[in-house]
Amino acid sequence: MATPPILLFSTDQQYYIDELKRLYNGRVLITPDGYTVKFFLNSDHDCLHALNGKDKTNFNRLRCRHISYIEYVLMEFSIRVVRKNRSSTNICFVSHSLKYAVICKVVRGKELKFVTQIMGSENYINGFDDRSKYVYL
Repeated sequence: MATPPILLFSTDQQYYIDELKRLYNGRVLITPDGYTVKFFLNSDHDCLHALNGKDKTNFNRLRCRHISYIEYVLMEFSIRVVRKNRSSTNICFVSHSLKYAVICKVVRGKELKFVTQIMGSENYINGFDDRSKYVYL
C-alpha cells in the first residue's frame, strides 16, 4: 500500500471536517494485528479534536491535510508500532517514518474508538518510546 496523498490546501476548516466524515464516519477497520477501530464522527464537534488537537479551536492545517494517513497507519503493519499510554490507557499507533500517530480509546480488549490523529515533530513522535509513559505492545 502506497503512502496516501495529503489533502489539498484549504483555508476552509469545513472542507476538512467534511472530508474526515466522508473518509471515516461509521467505518470499522480491523488492523492486521487484530484491533477493531470504530469511527464515530457524526457531528462537526466530533471531528475537531482530530483536526485541531485537544483545544479544538486552533485550525491546524498540517493535521487537517494528513487525515488520509489514518487508515494507512492503522492498516500498514510494517510502518508503525503500537503503544499503550500508561495513564489514559489509550492505544497509540505510531509511525516514526511519517512522524504521525493515531490515538484510540479502549472500549474493551482490542475494540477501540478513534480519538485523534497527530502529525508531529520527530521529537514529539519519539516521545511515544518513553517507557515510563508508554507500554510497548
